[in-house]
Amino acid sequence: MRFRIIAVFAFYLAASLGLGTAMAQDSATFQIGGEVVPSCVLAHDCSGGQCTSLNMSDISAAQDTAVLKLMCNFSGSQTVVVTSSGGGKLSNGTAEVVYTANFSGAGDTSGDIATGLVVEFTLQANTPSDRTMQVQLTAAAPESGQYRDTITATISPLSF
Repeated sequence: MRFRIIAVFAFYLAASLGLGTAMAQDSATFQIGGEVVPSCVLAHDCSGGQCTSLNMSDISAAQDTAVLKLMCNFSGSQTVVVTSSGGGKLSNGTAEVVYTANFSGAGDTSGDIATGLVVEFTLQANTPSDRTMQVQLTAAAPESGQYRDTITATISPLSF
């Protein structure tokens, strides 16, 4: 009698835990996976001195400055917003020179460097892409001195 009670209890325990059906099968099907979060890397290269050696008298053509190095872990459109701490002006402390900016290989562009230049690029996943920023002075520097501005570029993925 005692054996019978233990056997019945074991049967109900196995049934309530779902062990009866799991032990009767000889295979199991389930999914595994993970997620890679979209991300981008943005760097700049001024190693040739081009960032700080603008010809402050040349207003005839755009001049190459920094090379932006972009790479994302997905293909698609990426937006780079470029801003100037000087409001789109190079300054030597007493005099200012207004300039415009653009990028090689850019798609749609809106805004300006003074308030935020929004530039779209189409990139391939995990493929480095170099884009040269060019500036054009609207007037020659009025006096001698070291003219400077600080540029901030921020990349934000639009899609993946």
